[in-house]
Parts: sequence; structure tokens; C-alpha cells
Amino acid sequence: MTPRTSHSFGRWLGAILCLLAGAAACTPEPESEPERSAPVLAPVALDAIALIEARLADARATALPSSTPPIPPAELVRRMEGLMGFATGSGGRARDAGVTDLVDSPAEASAWLRARALDEDAREAERYLCLEVLERRGGQDDAEALMAIAERARPAGLRAGAYWRLGRMGEDAVLARLTLRLKYETDWEAVLWLGWALCQHGIYSGLDGVLAVANSAPDRDLAERATAEAQALADEIGAGDAYQLANGWWRGELPAGAVPRVRSLEYQLELWRWIARFDEFQLRGVDDARFLLARLDGVAADVLGAALFDASPYVRLGAVQCLERMGPRAHSAGPLLLEHLDDPELGPWVASALGRIQYPPAKEALEQRLQPGTAPALEVAAARALGHLGLAEAVPALLAALKNVDAGQRPELHQAIAESLVWCGAPAFALEALVAALTDPRLEPSTSSAALRHHLARQAAASVPGAQDVLTEFDALNAQRPPAAAPGSAAPTRGGAAPREIEAARAALLRNYFDSANPLDSAPVTK
Repeated sequence: MTPRTSHSFGRWLGAILCLLAGAAACTPEPESEPERSAPVLAPVALDAIALIEARLADARATALPSSTPPIPPAELVRRMEGLMGFATGSGGRARDAGVTDLVDSPAEASAWLRARALDEDAREAERYLCLEVLERRGGQDDAEALMAIAERARPAGLRAGAYWRLGRMGEDAVLARLTLRLKYETDWEAVLWLGWALCQHGIYSGLDGVLAVANSAPDRDLAERATAEAQALADEIGAGDAYQLANGWWRGELPAGAVPRVRSLEYQLELWRWIARFDEFQLRGVDDARFLLARLDGVAADVLGAALFDASPYVRLGAVQCLERMGPRAHSAGPLLLEHLDDPELGPWVASALGRIQYPPAKEALEQRLQPGTAPALEVAAARALGHLGLAEAVPALLAALKNVDAGQRPELHQAIAESLVWCGAPAFALEALVAALTDPRLEPSTSSAALRHHLARQAAASVPGAQDVLTEFDALNAQRPPAAAPGSAAPTRGGAAPREIEAARAALLRNYFDSANPLDSAPVTK
């Protein structure tokens, strides 16, 4: 084992130990990368799971025993039935006393409360009281019971109530499963309180759900409530308005203390269990893991960075994809990603992730991958990643690479370099190629369209004549797309222009504009 590979091996192990110790941002960010060699791989996910489970088992073994003697199951059922009937049949202080007795019931009562809440034949008042009692009990088993109710209960009002009460509890072990509900919840009101609950725990990807209700719920009263809740969430942490909060979450730039940097061992154990699912044969588990992990916090980014050294190529790929989707929120994983840039299978994904997380120290390494002899997929990914970094210092390397590319032979690479020149502030060398890319059947036009819109927006901000009108017309073409489906509904049948037709219309619009004005007469463009 070389000294460098020993360092690689120590990085993932050190990341795990730092996380278990509750330390934040354990990975240093070097200004320049030393010479790389292949990282050492190990069953990181399985080892982490075993390590955390052992620590939790030790903690349970040393915990003080309960002072309440266990109750036989039949007696517990009789007691809970009696207390539930008394509490729901009483009012005032009598009800409060009954609820208090339910809250003080032994630990085994959590399972009974969960079952009663899920029992569709039980009285509605009893089912909703179970939610209240579980919240007031406040333990991990109670949070797990509320999570099961949130996943399975009908009607939807019970799920909404379970989400709301989970948001008021301090337990974080269920946050991964709670985040996954953003994918599967279908009721507008439940989506509102699901998103709100996640935000209460510092997972502001839940704000997407709150804003979806605010913007699209057919019940206007509910939409107005969601708008108010979204603004209240921003006010709580001094983040301006809800959209500034959403942008700050994406960029990892929320006010200090808004997102916890220390999470429980139970939370970390759930992360590792989901990461291990990347190795499953069934694709639903893999897709679910990608969905939820990419929407979590900086602690999840640190864990995913450690997972880059797992022996399973599927685990490593899943980790890279999640880090890429997290964007700048996963900035701390930059040094670990750089270790894998030359991985023959993961290299293109790693390059893309380095750009998406906006990790500037990767600039030199990415520029080196534009040299002849680089694997074609990695070369394209490196070119695009430099655009995501948006650094003017990358323009010389991009221009040199552009001169060496035959657009006829390597159209995708030519497109990627041209787009990155726009993002890095040198549109003069790229606009003609990008307009052509909008109608080239060999290429995906959406990325070129985004780069061209970025250029138009900068021109409009610089008051270039005609730019604002063209930008408005450019954006209006989006309205021709088919509408999005509501949560849980079938895809809409109402027609709309196909993406290729829209991009062709944009190409015609831009050609007319560029022919009638100097599109380059604007302030320098920077990201």
C-alpha cells in the first residue's frame, strides 16, 4: 500500500469516526491536490452499519433499567382500552388526566397506539388522540410509530396530523423516511405539513412541498395557508422570503444554526442503511435511496463522501449521483470526490459532481481532463463541470480545448465547451454554436438553452437594447409545455408543444435577435 493509498483509506475511516463523534466538516479542503493514485476500497457501508449498531447496543446495555415493571400484554391492552375510552369520553380536567395516564404508559404502549391509529374501524377521536399521545411521549419508539402512521394511515388527515406532530418532536431518526414521503404523498394538506415538519428539523428540501401547495393547490384557503407557513419558515431563521430560503438551502448558505451539523447515531445509521441499498437488485430501493439522500443535509453529504470508498461500484455510483444532486450543499465532499476523478467507471460522474457542488479547487484537475487522450465521456463531463464552476480563470483552457475539437466529429464536446464559455463569461466564442445546438438532432438542447438564457438575462440586466423583450419572449415559450401533474394524479392529457419544437422556436428568435443587434455588447458575464 502506497502512502497515498493509505491516506485514501484513512479518509473514509476518519470521516466515519468524525461523524460518530459528532464533529462537523471533518474533511480538510486542500488548496491543491497532490498526485493521486487509486483509492483503497472496503465494505464501508456495511462496516459503518456494524460499528454504529454496536455503539447503540453498548448504550442500551449501560442504560439505567426502567423503574416501571413490565406489564403482561393482555393487561396492557385492557389498560390502554380503558384509558382511551375514558379520555375520549371525557372533557376538561378529566380528559387531561386520562391523556396524562396514556402518556405515562410503559414503553410497550407505543406499538398499541400505532395499531389503534391505523385501525380504520376504530373511532376517529381515538385515532387522532393516539397522535397526540405519541407526540407527548416523545421517545424514538413513539416517533417510529408516528412515522408508520404517516406512511400508511387513511384518511389523509391522519397522515397530515402525524407529519405535523413529527415536526414538533426532537427525534431525527425518522428524517430519512420522512423525506422519502415527499416522493409518495398525494394529499395537498398532508404535503403541506410534511414539508413543514422537515423544515422544523433543518431539512429545507421540505420547503419544495410547502411551495408546491402554495402555488398549485386547488383549495385557495389551503394555498394561502401554505404561503403564510412558507414565509414564517423564512422569518424564523432570518432568510428573507421563502424563495431566498430555498436558494440558501440549495447553496448551503443558510444563517448559522439553521441546519444542525450534529445528528444522532440513529440518524446516521439510517443514512448508511439507505446507502447500502444502492447494492440492491430491485431498482425501487435504489431510486428511493437516491431521492431521499440527495434531499438531506450536510451530515448526509459527509456520509456520502465516506461512501465513495465502498467496495461496491453500485454504492460508489449512488453516492456520487446523490452528491451531484445535492449541489453546493455537498461542498464538503469535494476533496473526497477528487480522489475518484480518474476512476474508469465513475470519472464522468465525479467530474459532473465537482462542478455541481461548485468546488473551485477542482478547476486545475478538470482542465487537465480536457487534454487529448482523456476518455471521451470524462472529457465532456469535465468541460461541463468547468461551466458549473463559472470561473473566468477557466476561459483560456476552454478556448484551447475548443480549438482542438472538430464539431462534426465531437459535437457533444463542442457543445459542452461552448456552454461553459458562456457560463464562465466569454460568450463571444460560443453563441453561434449554441444556437445551432438547439436544432441539432444529435444533441440535447436544454443545456444550451439554459446557457443562452443566462446570456440574455445578463444582457437584460446590463440594459442592452432589445434584450429584455427577447428574454421575455424566450421565457414565454415555456408556457407551451404540457402542464405538470398534481400530486398523486395521472399525467395531464392536455396538449402542449414538444421540447424540440420549443427549442427550434427559440433558435429562430435568437437568430433574428443576433442578426439585428450586437449580442456581445454587454458587461462581462460572470456566474
